[in-house]
Amino acid sequence: MTRKSKEELRSLGEHFCRTIADLFECEAVFSSKTTTVIRGRPRVSVESLVALANARLNPEGFLVTCDGVGDRYTLSISSGAIGRRFPWLNVVLFVATVASVLFTAALHASGEALFADWSLIWSGIPFTFWLICILLLHELGHYVYSRLRGVDVSLPYFIPAPYFFILGTLGAVIKSRSPIKNRRDLLDVGAAGPIAGFVVAVAAIIIGLNQSEVIESAGASGFQLGDSILIRLLSYLVIGPIPEGTDIALDPIAFAGWVGLLVTMLNLLPVGSLDGGHIVYALAGRRQRLIGMMTIALLFALSFWWQGWLIWVGLALFMGPAHPPTLFDEVPLGKGRRIIGLLCLIIFILCFIPIPFAGI
Repeated sequence: MTRKSKEELRSLGEHFCRTIADLFECEAVFSSKTTTVIRGRPRVSVESLVALANARLNPEGFLVTCDGVGDRYTLSISSGAIGRRFPWLNVVLFVATVASVLFTAALHASGEALFADWSLIWSGIPFTFWLICILLLHELGHYVYSRLRGVDVSLPYFIPAPYFFILGTLGAVIKSRSPIKNRRDLLDVGAAGPIAGFVVAVAAIIIGLNQSEVIESAGASGFQLGDSILIRLLSYLVIGPIPEGTDIALDPIAFAGWVGLLVTMLNLLPVGSLDGGHIVYALAGRRQRLIGMMTIALLFALSFWWQGWLIWVGLALFMGPAHPPTLFDEVPLGKGRRIIGLLCLIIFILCFIPIPFAGI
């Protein structure tokens, strides 16, 4: 964003404050390309505030919504800017990620024969379809609830990766361009992604396990995948008891589901601005910082068994263990949302894998 655009946003925020000065006492303004959030105190009833503010700003192409508690409120003033420009970068990255995952999956399935017969590329479709669905639903969960809660966010950015990254992708992210107003919105936005991705991942595992084979452990090749409580439970329910000396060779669909559970678990780590950081801050407030520091210490200890945890320790230290506050932390969370937060904690425990990979 250029300096000029920042000045334009600041000028727009000042324009809004002047327009509704007799209705709302503006204390702070947070502006993005499509949404301006104003924190302050109403000078009239909330119903009159919303009606009169919309009457003044709707003709200019803006929509005003209000949220808050007591005498502290936020006004979200949004425009129709989203959708005016085609999201070329998002589409290109999505197509590139589908291609990189498809190539990687086909290469692992077919080996070097792929380079002699490119029709084998289609062998990577089952894994690619389910993994992309899991990642897409995860990010769309965040996106939809962010838009519903008046948070200005980008469309998902998928990240392609070379085949030697095993999966052909580094996942996907969305960019938040405006602050979150309170802990209720924070929990909704943080929990929507992991829950949506988790549901699709479980479906993929159940479907894939029905097509997986039980083989002799001595004849198994490749790398060993770690088990979570949920993987063991689903394996028992779908396949039954696994005899000693045998293992399950996961079908590509089941492997995609396994990856989905791993992604869900990693995102639910209660650190910084990860989904788990959002959720724990919504539940515990400033105490989340201590929980984040304890989590980093635990991951460092686990790195003695799987060195991959050091990457996440570095990432956690880079973003910081603490989650930033919302505009109005004092807004109560409510019993229903605490139950959702507890559900996410249960999902994290069920999906947690101390040693995700062995033999690589």
